[in-house]
Amino acid sequence: MRILASKVKAYRPNVVIGIARGGLIPAVMLSHLLRAEFDFVRILFYVDVEKHLEHPLLLKPVTIPLQNKRVLLVDDIVDTGQTMRVAIEHVRHCGAMDVRTAALCCKTRALRTPDYYCEFVDEWIAFPWEY
Repeated sequence: MRILASKVKAYRPNVVIGIARGGLIPAVMLSHLLRAEFDFVRILFYVDVEKHLEHPLLLKPVTIPLQNKRVLLVDDIVDTGQTMRVAIEHVRHCGAMDVRTAALCCKTRALRTPDYYCEFVDEWIAFPWEY
């Protein structure tokens, strides 16, 4: 997590927003390391291993004010990029001044690459917090 935090540090986000569920733990850790506020959104897309809905659904919006804030959206992995797209649209609609994205991993087939990431992967990953 410190590697990802070192990549993001110069951006100096005011708010770190985790994308639930997978992005919650990385986002909380980054919010502490970067000394930023924390919130989360819940977006339903994956319903099983490599099985997802046709379109992501925003189930829980952010609850803190985002006007004039630099926002870092965090997920554990960017697979298709569709969940991240919905999250970006949501926080921009909430008035964020600037939005950047971070993930521990990004699939090579993703349509959207996060601004900050640790590595590209091709396989399905089960992170420790998923068990």
